[in-house]
Amino acid sequence: MADAPLRVRVADGWYEGAASDTVRTFLGVRYAQAPTGALRFSSPMPMPSHEGVWGATASSPPCPQLGTGGKLVSTDEDCLTVNVITPRKQAVGQALPVMVWFHGGGFTVGDGHQYDPRRLVAEGGVIVVTANFRLGVLAQLGLPGVPDSGDFGLADQLSVLQWAHRNAAAFGGDPENVTMFGESSGAMSICALLASPPAKGLVAKAILSSGSCATAWPRGTMGLDARPARPYAPVAVSEQHGLALAKEVGCPQEHPLDCLRALPAEALVRHSAEFGDLLAYGTPLLPEDPVDAVMSGALAAVPVISGSNHDEGTAAVASSSRDAPISAERYEELVRGAFGARAGRVLEEYPATGFPSPGDAWARIATDAAWICPAMRTDALLARRAPVYSYEFDDLAAPNIVDTGASGVAIGAGHATELSYLFDVRTLEGIRLNERREDLAKRMVQYWTSFAWRGEPKGDVSWPRREEGANGPVLRIYPVGQQAPSTLTPWDEHRCGFWGA
Repeated sequence: MADAPLRVRVADGWYEGAASDTVRTFLGVRYAQAPTGALRFSSPMPMPSHEGVWGATASSPPCPQLGTGGKLVSTDEDCLTVNVITPRKQAVGQALPVMVWFHGGGFTVGDGHQYDPRRLVAEGGVIVVTANFRLGVLAQLGLPGVPDSGDFGLADQLSVLQWAHRNAAAFGGDPENVTMFGESSGAMSICALLASPPAKGLVAKAILSSGSCATAWPRGTMGLDARPARPYAPVAVSEQHGLALAKEVGCPQEHPLDCLRALPAEALVRHSAEFGDLLAYGTPLLPEDPVDAVMSGALAAVPVISGSNHDEGTAAVASSSRDAPISAERYEELVRGAFGARAGRVLEEYPATGFPSPGDAWARIATDAAWICPAMRTDALLARRAPVYSYEFDDLAAPNIVDTGASGVAIGAGHATELSYLFDVRTLEGIRLNERREDLAKRMVQYWTSFAWRGEPKGDVSWPRREEGANGPVLRIYPVGQQAPSTLTPWDEHRCGFWGA
């Protein structure tokens, strides 16, 4: 084993990174030109060759987005960059697996550079690439006649995979052994990439956490006032949103593109929330709705890890009822508003009196109906064509930063609580894992990285391969010494038979 070099030559030129005792880092490496001016609302353009050695010791700003309360986080469009983290020492001639991370954030917020993958790299002996890509209106705006309309963020992610495939060897990686992994909207993006013809052959494996091709949120489950939604939309719907925005900001309906390109980023980013779940299909990049691609068998047949957290829906319900708990009357209103003629059956299956509070009952519906059961049905279909390993993250006391306020809703193993077990997440600096959870983190890192190496997750507990049937084996992941949350299988515990009826 020898120290890996701090200077590497990729397709566009030389970069110089930095190193610690355990890892080597190349930060803020551009995989595409800044999508500004005439390049805004177009597919990413590769970087031209450059002279000299460019420094790669600082991450780029996050892509333009809003934060809490509509506060601007960034308007810097020169954000199409990756961080590459490798082991500090590498064996001469050995090609390491490459793992490409797509962050979550509802397609509107997030920053790949917030996720420090040092534990994956150092403990698993892999290379990790974390990526920034366009978000919100700059990613999903659709306009008639514009190439890749509604798919600019997806085109960025495709460009990241192409960059990784082209440049993996420069960092000691194997271009034929690339695993893409992501959480929430990052996982949903991976579903789209698996259904994308241009992405064929770029990845060998995929890991989807807390998101699937079939994820769909009934009314009120992503916030008490939230409309029903899916991650994907027909391109015509994306174009309708784009034309409506053009009208609102004073651009002509006939040919709005030049006008929209001339606006300051801030004027557009203010509208990002309107473009969260509009990843467009019916396009050359994504010809088919990913859920239909699952049904037809059109998704790339690669080995997959797919899983959910035991309490996916709790954070959204707790956050939206923070100021006032959900009453029994409000609970019934929510069920009737979401499920219409089927509401009576749902209320019988999930009576408010069967839970610690009506809010907990609504959070359980959100978890089961929107997240876990669609994912498990998808896993069963994927298992027809390739190895699938299903999991449920079940640390019911996992650390989290969600302020539940007066909601009374218990977060449990809520959405995104597993991330601190795989990454040092810079936005979760208050999160600290105790010794027992550090042991769980090591187990998870071993599962994820052994899968990246050979397509099969290995650990101290055997992880059975998914079967085609709906109620196939699911590995429950929780700390040693914690009692499993249920003696039922996850399929039965989350009443997936009911939601599939």
